[in-house]
Amino acid sequence: MKPTILKDLITGLWHVEEGDMVFPAASWGEALRFVHDMGEHHAQVRLLTKPEIVVEEYEHFARILGPTLAKQRLATVYNVTPRTVSDYLRRARQ
Repeated sequence: MKPTILKDLITGLWHVEEGDMVFPAASWGEALRFVHDMGEHHAQVRLLTKPEIVVEEYEHFARILGPTLAKQRLATVYNVTPRTVSDYLRRARQ
């Protein structure tokens, strides 16, 4: 989603809108710098793959539910089989 710089005509204040978020700015320059920095941040963010997310969440689920139920729950949430969850875990441990 592309950020938008807007000026409130009533108050005269600038703000940056991105999706459903609004960030205030004291001036046009500050808003422009904020948009630039936000773009750099988005460029550095690396999206996780489904196997990486499953492996990351497994230890939390296993602590609460135990290993067998954790695999079943993650398989249901991520629409894979429990065996696939086991494969993701095995690959991550190698």
